[in-house]
Amino acid sequence: MRTVLLVGGGHAHVALLRRPALDARVVLVTPTMSSLYSGLLPAVIRRERTLASASLDLGAFAGVEVVLGTVKALDPVACVALLGTGQVVGFNLASLDPGGVSATVAGEIPAKPIGELPGHVEAIENGPSGTVALEGGGPAAVELALALADRWHGTRAVRLTAPTLLADAPAKARRALVAALKRSGVLLGPGPAVATIASGRTLGPPWLARSGLACDEAGCVRVDASLRSVSHPHVLAAGDAAAVDGEARPKGGVWAVRAGPTLAATLAALLAGREPPARPPQRSALTIVGLGGGRAVGWRGGVTLTGRLPYLLKDWLDRRWLAG
Repeated sequence: MRTVLLVGGGHAHVALLRRPALDARVVLVTPTMSSLYSGLLPAVIRRERTLASASLDLGAFAGVEVVLGTVKALDPVACVALLGTGQVVGFNLASLDPGGVSATVAGEIPAKPIGELPGHVEAIENGPSGTVALEGGGPAAVELALALADRWHGTRAVRLTAPTLLADAPAKARRALVAALKRSGVLLGPGPAVATIASGRTLGPPWLARSGLACDEAGCVRVDASLRSVSHPHVLAAGDAAAVDGEARPKGGVWAVRAGPTLAATLAALLAGREPPARPPQRSALTIVGLGGGRAVGWRGGVTLTGRLPYLLKDWLDRRWLAG
C-alpha cells in the first residue's frame, strides 16, 4: 500500500482528515497531539478558554498513524523525511502543513507557531513590568493586541507598532478597529517596550528551503492551483508554509481551512492515477476580529458589520470547527 505522509497538524490537514479516508496508508508527523485553533487563540489569551478546550486531538482521526516528532529534513527525490529523533519516514506522496514561523530579530518573541504563544505570554508576565510591543498591522495582530489589553487590564501597556494598520480592510472596518484599540488603551506607533512580540511577516520553517523544493522569498513552498509543488508534483503544501503561484494570499487560518478539500481531491486523484483538478483559491474571505465583551468587527469585500452579530457568527464558526 502506498504511503501518504502528512507533515504537521495545521488547519488544512485537520480539514483533510475530516473527509473520507484516502486509499492509502496515512502517516501524520506532528510535534504535539493537539492542534490549537487559531480562531480561538484570542480567547485563550483573554483566559476565556483553556488551551485544551481550544485545541483538537490529532489522535482522534481513524485510520491515521500518528508519529510524534518534528521534521528536520525532507528529501523529495528519495521520498524520505528525517525526524529530529533520527527516525526516517518514507512516502509516495507527501502533504506539508507544518505552519509558519514569525520573522524575528534578536530578542523578539515570535507569535508563530501559535501553539507556543500562550506560553510566551505567561513568560512575559513573569518578567519585568512595562509596555509590551506587538509588531504587525493585520487583523490577527489587532485582535491579539486587544486580547492582551483585556488580559492585563492596565497592569501592562500594549503597543502596536506597525506603520500601517489594516491596509487591506474596508475604511469602515479600519475606523471601528482603531477606535476599539484606543478604547482599550492600546498605544499606536513606535516607542519603548520591555518585550516585543513579532506578529508581522511569516516565514516557512527553514527545512523547507533546504529540501530542494521550489520556495518563494519567505521560504514557503510554491504550489499550483491543486496545491502541488511546482518543482516536485508528488509533494503538496498548504497553510502558512505554502504560496500559491500567482495568487498571493494573507497568511491565516481561514485560507488553510479552505485548502483542506483541495488537498483531499488532489491526493485522491494522484492515488487513482488521475490528473487532479485545478481549484484556484477563492479571491476573498470573511474576516472577523473579536473586540471582547461579545462584540466583533467583520467584513468581506466592501461589506462591514460591527457589534453583536459578527461576534455571534464568529462564535458559531468556532464551535462548528471544534465539533467537526
